[in-house]
Amino acid sequence: MSEFLRNLAELTREAVFEESATDTEIPAGTQGYCGISNDTSYNSRTYNSETGICGTGSNGTDKGKPDEDWQSLFYDPMAANNVTEDHRSRSNPCKILTSLLHAECQYDCAYCRVCKRKKPASVTPKEMADYFTKKRLEGRYCGIFLSSGISGDVDKTMAEIIETGERIRATGFNGYMHLKILPGASRSDINAAAAIATRVSLNIETTSRSHMSEIANLKDYTQDILKRLDWLGADAPRKHSTQFIVGAADENDREIISCMSHLYKKAMPSRIYFSAFAGQKNTPMEYHPDTPEWRTNRLYQTDFLLRKYSFKAEEFYGVLDENECLQNADPKMLLAEKMPHVDIKTADYQQLLRIPGIGPVSAKKICRLRAQKLKGKARKRETQNSANGNTDLSSVYSIIPARSLPYITLREGGIQSRIGDYL
Repeated sequence: MSEFLRNLAELTREAVFEESATDTEIPAGTQGYCGISNDTSYNSRTYNSETGICGTGSNGTDKGKPDEDWQSLFYDPMAANNVTEDHRSRSNPCKILTSLLHAECQYDCAYCRVCKRKKPASVTPKEMADYFTKKRLEGRYCGIFLSSGISGDVDKTMAEIIETGERIRATGFNGYMHLKILPGASRSDINAAAAIATRVSLNIETTSRSHMSEIANLKDYTQDILKRLDWLGADAPRKHSTQFIVGAADENDREIISCMSHLYKKAMPSRIYFSAFAGQKNTPMEYHPDTPEWRTNRLYQTDFLLRKYSFKAEEFYGVLDENECLQNADPKMLLAEKMPHVDIKTADYQQLLRIPGIGPVSAKKICRLRAQKLKGKARKRETQNSANGNTDLSSVYSIIPARSLPYITLREGGIQSRIGDYL
């Protein structure tokens, strides 16, 4: 096997351990927030991951161990290590090459395997671009996620990431390309990366300068990360994402939720991701307690409510536990238990979204049916159905699930389960 393929195998193997989250908006096979497949859904942490430097998520299982007979196999490290499926096209999933350029780093992140590697591995921009182009033309994958440890200095490594992207674009490739922005990158390099990439990202990692100092002494949280995120918000709004490493710095969920809200207002990322900390061997944080996956799942649900349902960060503070962390329960249901019952007949769109089991699709449908009823259109449609011998409107109106009933005002005389009964 060539030296290049050996290095690439190491780089993609490290990418498995430096795991973050996908760009996938609604994972294939994931049920909606309210159990209705066509409603915009909660995201969970069970879907595939796109990789970024200095983010953990897997528990260290080596998914990419190569065949022992290296000479007998043209070993494709991506086939064994880290091929991510992007489910935005459900009928034709996109396989994404996920790799680093350099498996070495000048930073000292206490949780990061790359920072502690004794044997660096690297590939050149030309080697990476040529390999990706060759495999793309063979139909192996149709997208790339490229990150890197910082080899030498930030400007040099960012230049190599950008050069790789430019080489790939020069071949006529117009598909998915995610380029990592390194902490401390110049504004010109950030703009150059954003100009050629489908998506760029810079991991915020934690919530404050003090928390950052607990996991990385060489990173300036304010200058290297927050300032660069502000640049992304100004120059590439909604084209970038960021990620928290939950539990590494022992921040609580109140701090994370507050920081999320601030980021969406100022830095304007398209998404915020959460990676549960898992201690890696031979790192200073090897024996630090791992973060349970359910905690990141609840943060994803909270993020969804902030981002899609227009909830406010302050609303969640009242349902945190004594440690200011989310409970292992649906945050929307916890909030609903503290609010008055909602009258389906008069509630506006935002009030309907507060009801567990009702998402944007159902809320819009309820509002539309109410408006039609007031105009007499629903009555006319019912008459037409009766004339056709079809008086059962359950196929139209039965969109309120049973889990919503405890949170809505019911008409006297029993519990109704159809929207038509409320109108």
